[in-house]
Amino acid sequence: MITFFETNYWIGENSIIKENTCENDESIAISLKKRKETYNINSTVISHFSSILYSPRIGNDLIAKIMSKEISNYNLSGILTFEIEYFLTPADFEKHISKRYSKGFKLLRLSPKTHRYSIGTLNFKRFYEVLNYHKFPIIIGLGELDITGNKNIDWDIISIISSKFENILIIIDGQDLKLNFLTVISSRSCKTTRISM
Repeated sequence: MITFFETNYWIGENSIIKENTCENDESIAISLKKRKETYNINSTVISHFSSILYSPRIGNDLIAKIMSKEISNYNLSGILTFEIEYFLTPADFEKHISKRYSKGFKLLRLSPKTHRYSIGTLNFKRFYEVLNYHKFPIIIGLGELDITGNKNIDWDIISIISSKFENILIIIDGQDLKLNFLTVISSRSCKTTRISM
């Protein structure tokens, strides 16, 4: 039997698109059950709207809280959104990410445009070294790489990261640019795989 893996499941209050709000345990459980039965989805990676629209740390804490409850029998993993506080103590980043991993976070979301930071290898080198050592995957939305706001994507930064840090799997999320695929770049094989959505 073929089973599927959901990578774009959002929870929490969406203050921009109200109908996307899914914030209490009961509504999340109903939604996950329906998706499992309808689409045969056996594993789900969850993100929290608060991580993007409010505070990454608070959103990450809310995901951890959900994953610690009975609802976790839906085989949940979390997407950890990079917390601005990591810049204050970069030496502690490995400790932070290891602790979050032990709580069920399996991917790190970078949102440089939304949260106003650079993911260039000069500023982000220490973080990439930790991620590379632990082979910790990252996910970046195309909208976060859109330089002009008119679909002018900065592919160079992805190329530089993947060439310098060979153990980091980079997942590109089509996000709000209405692309119908998810691109996975593995610098070890230097291949790009497109998965229809």
